[in-house]
Amino acid sequence: MTEKIKENRKFIIEDISNGLERFPVSLIYDEIKEFEELRNIFYKYVNNCVTLPGTTSDSYYDGCDCKDDCESEDCGCKSTHGFFYVSRGLNPAFLQSTSILPNISVYECNSNCSCSSVKCPNRLTQHGVSLPLQIFKSNSGCGWGVRSHTRKIRKGEFVCEYAGEIIKTDGAKRRWITAKEKNEDNYILCLKEHV
Repeated sequence: MTEKIKENRKFIIEDISNGLERFPVSLIYDEIKEFEELRNIFYKYVNNCVTLPGTTSDSYYDGCDCKDDCESEDCGCKSTHGFFYVSRGLNPAFLQSTSILPNISVYECNSNCSCSSVKCPNRLTQHGVSLPLQIFKSNSGCGWGVRSHTRKIRKGEFVCEYAGEIIKTDGAKRRWITAKEKNEDNYILCLKEHV
C-alpha cells in the first residue's frame, strides 16, 4: 500500500494481540466510533483457527514421515505437493505470473508429519505474524486495512494467517443470511472451495 501514514491520528493501541504474536499488531484510529466499528466486527483476537463443537480441523493429508526435516527428495509432502517456500517466503516460480493462479493451494507440513515444527522449511504460516503490523482506516474510503509501518512488505512474503472459527456449512449459511439481513459485511472464507 502506498498510502502515507497519517501522523496526527488521535489514538493508538500498541498491540491488539496482547502478546499472542511474535510481533505487535497495533491499531491506529481517529475517532471512538471507528474503534467501536472494529470492536463490533472482531470482538476477540485469535492467532489460530478455533474449532467449534461438531467440527473438525484435522488435515485431510496424512503427512510425511521424514526424519531429516524434509531435506530428502522422497519426503511425502514434497513429492505429493511440492515445496512452496524459499528463504521464508513464497517460491519465486509462483511470483512470476502477473495474475493470481486460481487453482493453486499452498500445502504445508502439519501436525500429521514427523518433521520438526521449528526446522522444517515447509512450515511457514504456522509461525505466526512475520513483521510488526498495523490496522488502520484508509483515507481513500476503502475501509480498514493492514500494513507494516516499519518496512515495506516484500512480494511473496508471508504476512499473517487469516484465522477464525472453523464452522460447518449450515452455520456459515446462517451467519451469511444474518449479516445480509443486517446489511453487515461478511468475513466467511470457504476452505473446501480451495481444497
